Amino acid sequence: MLQQTDRPSRRDFLQKATTTIAAAMVAGAIADAQPSAPNADSMMMTIFLRHDETKTLDEINAHLEKTGGGKMRS
Repeated sequence: MLQQTDRPSRRDFLQKATTTIAAAMVAGAIADAQPSAPNADSMMMTIFLRHDETKTLDEINAHLEKTGGGKMRS
């Protein structure tokens, strides 16, 4: 019998991902401010965020209420 795991809501996931990305950006800015020699173990990562314009805010809010998520603010 398969057990269903408790998955975080999409909103919770996006909030945690945004916090993690912001923390990484701050850490990167601090690291860039301090001169250091390149390291063989270092890596540069670029993240592109794109806004999905396929739904209006009202449609997104209706979907979130239907699926038990929170309400998005404008």
